[in-house]
Amino acid sequence: MNIEIKLELPPAIFSALRTDPSDFVKQMRLAAAAKWYEIGRISQSKAS
Repeated sequence: MNIEIKLELPPAIFSALRTDPSDFVKQMRLAAAAKWYEIGRISQSKAS
C-alpha cells in the first residue's frame, strides 16, 4: 500500500531547478532515501 502526499509548489520552482514535475518527484524520492540512509533511519537495502 502506498500513501500519497500532496506538496504544493509554485510553477517557478521547476524552471529554477530546470526540471519538470515528474523528474522533480523522482529526484525528491532519491534525495529523501539518501538522507534517511545517511542519518541511519533506513538501511542501505531500503534506500536502494
